[in-house]
Amino acid sequence: MLSLCQATNITTVETPSLADDRIKAILVVNPIGSQIFGPSGYAQIDRPVMILSATADTVAPGLPEQIEPFTWLQTQYRYLALMSETTHFSVIASTPSITPSITLPPELLGTSPEIAQQYLEKLGLAFFKRHLQADLRYDAVLTARYVKTHIEQWPLQPLSLILDLTPEALNQAIAAQN
Repeated sequence: MLSLCQATNITTVETPSLADDRIKAILVVNPIGSQIFGPSGYAQIDRPVMILSATADTVAPGLPEQIEPFTWLQTQYRYLALMSETTHFSVIASTPSITPSITLPPELLGTSPEIAQQYLEKLGLAFFKRHLQADLRYDAVLTARYVKTHIEQWPLQPLSLILDLTPEALNQAIAAQN
């Protein structure tokens, strides 16, 4: 949250364009940006976007930083993956050939970081195959049903893939919880 707090203090006379034609698809994991870009900034994104959100993330909480901004996206292809029992650090690869710069306590990695990493790999592969290589076979993989039956694993359940969520539907869901 410190980086978000610092970012909200940035003021400029004119917001520079961040458009880059080299970018063909965007996959972000636990992003922060709601205060930086806001609804109008997210609405300008015209590339396929996949947002992965950890439900136990205290660094970049899911509701204000991934779920609500997802409702602001207007691009045709948008995906929101909600990974239960995961934290901000759950998908950090623990590859034996790479020495981590710091060692994180197990409680910061979530219930099963290995499965969280598999989620990222499988969803990321399907997303990029579909949107960078235009392989239409991956449309079938990028569905809630496929994710539920072929990717989701215990104990990181549920794994939800949302393709459409309006601000109104989100507000209704929040109101129903209160």
